[in-house]
Amino acid sequence: MSKETKHIIIQCAIKLFNERGIKNVRVQDIAEAAGISPGNLTYHYRTKKDLMPTIRRYMMKKLDTMAFGNRVFEDGLEGMKVVKGYLEYLQEFRFFYLDTLEIMREYPEIRETHHSQIKLEIKSIVNLINYTQSKEYLMPEAFDGQFEALANQIWMTLHFWLLNRAIKGEKDPGIEEGLMAVANLFYPHCTTFGRKKYAELVDMIYSDALV
Repeated sequence: MSKETKHIIIQCAIKLFNERGIKNVRVQDIAEAAGISPGNLTYHYRTKKDLMPTIRRYMMKKLDTMAFGNRVFEDGLEGMKVVKGYLEYLQEFRFFYLDTLEIMREYPEIRETHHSQIKLEIKSIVNLINYTQSKEYLMPEAFDGQFEALANQIWMTLHFWLLNRAIKGEKDPGIEEGLMAVANLFYPHCTTFGRKKYAELVDMIYSDALV
């Protein structure tokens, strides 16, 4: 099977998973969407369980291009651009983030890689918090571990953003609202100078300047 055909299979599977959920998509559905015979597809990916690790590697490669992992931010604006890109990434692979727990139960290999990814994401958020504090946008920690706790709050807000909206019946991914939810978690920790930067950031979010 050519790389191009494999790419088509992955793209078709992701599209169907996003539309119907993994459990509601058959191998035959993916083959039909890809324009190949079921036998051709199952020769290479006998079941969805065989296909999922390949899709997960594709997702991780896409995330790596965003360099969201262990990253030290050079400015706060860059950090929020990455947050926006991450929200768009969640939307692109929403099937995974709407059903993360069941996928992790079904695929132990994916569970392990996802745990590692979570640690890198939280570390990246800590880097962003440390940068903003170094610029005196944020007050110093009131107690040891406060910024680590804030990083976990931000991670939870991002990771479960689409699930939160889906439960409420909101179909739009709400990128602007997601960015504001993250910005608002920073606000109580802002210095007077930081609150001015917060106001500037809000203007940028709603003027679509974070491109």
